[in-house]
Amino acid sequence: MTLPIKILNVPKRCHDGPVRMGDLTFLLYRLEYERRRCTTHHLKFYIPDENIFTNEFWGSVSGDFRLNYKHWLEQRTDYFSAVPGDEDCPVVLSWWGMLRDLKDLVAISNPEPIKRKIVVFPVIDAKYDQERNWPNRVFDDILREYSQYQDYERVICCAHQLPTVNLYNFTVSTDFYANLQHILECEVFVGGASGFTILAGALDKPDRRLQYYYAEGYHGGWTSDNSLPLTSKGTPVFYKRFETDTWNY
Repeated sequence: MTLPIKILNVPKRCHDGPVRMGDLTFLLYRLEYERRRCTTHHLKFYIPDENIFTNEFWGSVSGDFRLNYKHWLEQRTDYFSAVPGDEDCPVVLSWWGMLRDLKDLVAISNPEPIKRKIVVFPVIDAKYDQERNWPNRVFDDILREYSQYQDYERVICCAHQLPTVNLYNFTVSTDFYANLQHILECEVFVGGASGFTILAGALDKPDRRLQYYYAEGYHGGWTSDNSLPLTSKGTPVFYKRFETDTWNY
């Protein structure tokens, strides 16, 4: 039986502060959780643009990429509505305390054919939770390891060019929508604690290699046994941090 659609508006009071990219994907999991409990309607969320943590709040070199991501999810998934509904969401949409319940609930349809492509989404210039940022040596080790796959297209996806990095013959993509496309097409995804990693883990392609790099001891919601990163797909790699580590960003 097809249930009637109910669009729930998500006002700012329903979440903790402006919504970032990872939060948008977390909301998909929370919505899927609510859908499975609702027997009368097919639920969708409407999130106003002003709720998004954009360039006005954060001087990101990527501009309003979080807002672009919300619009992309509206077009590519069945979770978010581009138009408001008649009711506000009646509850605060938390997720950190219920990660075990949300794990593996979402499988975003990805019709793109998988290509022989390795994409690296480095976490190198995070302005908050800066312990997520990869030290130079870790980033270099990752690029050097995957540079051995000569028969693969190899792409570093980031917000800006990387003039001080040995690219090991990787190309660099700074276009936001092109980078989303790289996630959809890649056979190998390498990332850290970021919204791109949550998206990669939420796609419905099981036959891909997903690898997540985290600093040992980082507890920003990612390194507990129930949150990596809301999916059973992929392998976490924990690296040690040293006093001699350096960062260029």
